[in-house]
Amino acid sequence: MSYSPSLGSSITNTKMRDSAHLSEFSGMCAVCTANCTGTCEIGLSAVRGSEAIYPYKTDINQFASEKDYPLDFSHFNINGRVFNALGCAEDADLATFPKANIDTTFGINNKVKLNAPIVLPAIAKLNWRDYYAGAALAGVLVVIGEDVVAKDKDLVLENGKVVALPLIQEMVSAFRKYYRGYGDIILQGNYDDENLGVLDYAITKLGVKSVELKFGQGSKGIQGMGRVEKIEDALEFQKKDI
Repeated sequence: MSYSPSLGSSITNTKMRDSAHLSEFSGMCAVCTANCTGTCEIGLSAVRGSEAIYPYKTDINQFASEKDYPLDFSHFNINGRVFNALGCAEDADLATFPKANIDTTFGINNKVKLNAPIVLPAIAKLNWRDYYAGAALAGVLVVIGEDVVAKDKDLVLENGKVVALPLIQEMVSAFRKYYRGYGDIILQGNYDDENLGVLDYAITKLGVKSVELKFGQGSKGIQGMGRVEKIEDALEFQKKDI
């Protein structure tokens, strides 16, 4: 087993010349050649520098993971017969899925009720309004991604702390508009968010009840730092220290 990732990936728009024969400890092709038709991440880094870090735009792309997990959904099967059915006769024709109760809760002192044990992952781009509304209608958990402050052009800071964050307020409202007593909207917060007081603001001003503490935007290994293309935006970020 190798812990070195292949230096070709859809994340960086790179590919390997000979993906069937890679060096396990480096992730490079077993034979690297000057006339490669690649380009692998090494070649991209040499030619285009920082573009190898994060070639996509966060506002039009959503990312999955290239990790290999020991279990996936293919390991699960739906039983063709009913076992230990509760609430109706142990009859496969009667114990249908609409009658199944998969309600659950999480939490200790302040339990949150769920219609199903499902968490929709963090998203702060693309069609988040319908995403959050759908989670509320389904009665499941849904997450607001970390570092939303950098995406909110109407952000207001005073003495380095958040006093207005309209984008998160809109996201929370999109969920609560269809909230029916089940599910919750969870706000992620990394070090920068905590330093800016995002969680304090969301809890005290917006009534957010559930938060998720993160180590950093790049800790997931599936997306790095976004490039700032306009000098005006860069200066604004610098002024706000975000």
